[in-house]
Amino acid sequence: MTIGSSITTLLLAPLLLLSVPAAVYFRKMPPPRISPVEQELITFSCQNVALSPRKPRTFFSGLECLVQPAPTVTRPAPAKSDGVQFPPGPLPPGNAPAVRPADQPRRLPRLSMIYNDGATKMAILDGHVLSQGGSLAAGKVLKIEKERILLKTAEREIWLNID
Repeated sequence: MTIGSSITTLLLAPLLLLSVPAAVYFRKMPPPRISPVEQELITFSCQNVALSPRKPRTFFSGLECLVQPAPTVTRPAPAKSDGVQFPPGPLPPGNAPAVRPADQPRRLPRLSMIYNDGATKMAILDGHVLSQGGSLAAGKVLKIEKERILLKTAEREIWLNID
């Protein structure tokens, strides 16, 4: 039995009619949108890494003290000039607060950073992170602006700028 040309045409026509639109669709299809990170991952190539040789490890056992005491340094006695002893008077004990003379002004806290994005307002004073309304021994933070803060001490209110 032979297949006639009309039957062959009827069998191949649906395949041809489906393959032409598919080919046109895939040819005209836009390229996929890839982020820069994905593009970097696609183009990633593995490179050899040189490793340094391992150093031998030292293991200690027992109750040996591994820390050596620091060498003692002897300092010469300070020379006295004009009979004035420095510091004036005896030093307070280590746990007692130092007494500030009345004529010496109080040291202002050091403002090192301000973060103000409108909703969150924070500042770093003497290494402490404070928000608006927070307080230190030096005083209370009343207001935080973009470039300065208002600090209320026992005596007055002071505007502090970043050092």
